[in-house]
Amino acid sequence: MTEQVLPKKTHRCDLLPHAMNDGKAAAVRDLLRAWRNTATRIGAEQWRLFFESRAFDKRTKITYPDDPIGAARVQMVRYQVVGMLSSFVTNRANDYRDMVERSSLDKDTRHQLHVINRRKAWFSHKSVTVKDADAPIPDDIRRLARSIMRGVLKRHRKPSMRRINAVVDQRGVAWGPAETATGFPLWATLKTMERRLNAAGQPSKAFGEIHVPLLPYEHYLERPGRRCLGLQVNEADDGTITFGIITETTEEFAGSRGAYAPEKEVVSVDFGLRTMFATDDGDLFGRTWFEKLKRYDVEITALARAVQKAGRKPRHDPAYKAAVKRLRGFVKTEIGRVLNRIVAVKKPKALALEQLNFRSPDLSRRMNRILQNCGRSVIRAKLQDLFERFGITSEEVNPAYSSQECSACGYVDRRNRKQDTFKCLHCGHTAHADVDGARTVRSRRSRPIAQPYLTKAKVLDMLVTQFVERHPDGRVYTGAGPWQSNPYFAKVRRASQRPPDVVAAEPAL
Repeated sequence: MTEQVLPKKTHRCDLLPHAMNDGKAAAVRDLLRAWRNTATRIGAEQWRLFFESRAFDKRTKITYPDDPIGAARVQMVRYQVVGMLSSFVTNRANDYRDMVERSSLDKDTRHQLHVINRRKAWFSHKSVTVKDADAPIPDDIRRLARSIMRGVLKRHRKPSMRRINAVVDQRGVAWGPAETATGFPLWATLKTMERRLNAAGQPSKAFGEIHVPLLPYEHYLERPGRRCLGLQVNEADDGTITFGIITETTEEFAGSRGAYAPEKEVVSVDFGLRTMFATDDGDLFGRTWFEKLKRYDVEITALARAVQKAGRKPRHDPAYKAAVKRLRGFVKTEIGRVLNRIVAVKKPKALALEQLNFRSPDLSRRMNRILQNCGRSVIRAKLQDLFERFGITSEEVNPAYSSQECSACGYVDRRNRKQDTFKCLHCGHTAHADVDGARTVRSRRSRPIAQPYLTKAKVLDMLVTQFVERHPDGRVYTGAGPWQSNPYFAKVRRASQRPPDVVAAEPAL
């Protein structure tokens, strides 16, 4: 497992503006509107730079004569836009890598495609040379790389700047404790879009200001760390305005990392909706959350049906949106609580888990879609938090057929699992189905089958091949056993050329 690099850790804490009158609210919305318009223009220009020079550039000064937000805030927007676009392209480069690895191309071609990917030279017109090679990568390989990246980009919507929130640094906002008012602990002074008037009554270069009292949540007051000087201005879909202050906790987390003493090298966990996490030691965490998910499913489905019957869209209904928000809050709270419990009880140095799948046939399609959209990001954010807080690393293994593979003998059969019970039809091994899944995750960690880019067909082929190699006595080919009616072994049976005398000498199971 490769060691991760500790980044600068920040947290955003939302603050509610209190008693912000209509004039102040309109000023904030005017700022957001101008911010988003500038971000849209800068985003288009940055994409042009990307396709021309293969990289975004936050130092490129892109200004417009009619830009009303001022040069300082244009720079803030440019840094924010470049950060969003760079993150998007990095994710697409990972998709490109996985696609190349899943392909049937020869090793040399894949290597050249990976070199192009590492150098982000998919659309570059300059030559690209592999290290220690005599000639640059051929044009047909370059065209293939461009084609692959275009296909990847088409499957993903480019980041839109039309709804981004404004990240304003100390040049555009100031905040701090109240000096005279006692009812509110924090006040923000935000520059608006209106120009101040000079002595002659003419608009000057300086912007006007508004003063907004802020109400912090309890977790903001309790969070340790250094508060950054900037402010994030957010507008929800329903028009609600909130402010966010970034808290840097790098030093605090460095102390907790030093104090954390792992007691176990690796804990393998299997994620599921019936039991949230099962460990390879046999522990079951979060056994009651599926019942709560079903209650949320009934509520959200009923609300959606009623809203649709009235001729409206659920996403525009306040009650429906509130129910979905409660569900997401429950998922985030429960996942955080259970993972904290695993760390407290097991004290692992690393966590191994299968790629996450938030779907269950016992839940509605709407519920599965909501869980799939929010659950995966919640778990990954929590795993990142555990790494930054305690230094606990994590890795994902390929989940294909993990619920059907026996952790004791490696036999894979869909009939091995019956609801929550796992019983291997080959060796008779029995266990809780989720616990056996966690042990399968543990056994896959050091095997090539763990690679997440492998297709299900490739994983199945590897599982069958490995099982046959463990049983060279020939019974898999001819003896009476579960593999005779297992479609996964059909290819092995057809390819078998066992001599008749060997077949007759083999005892039946």
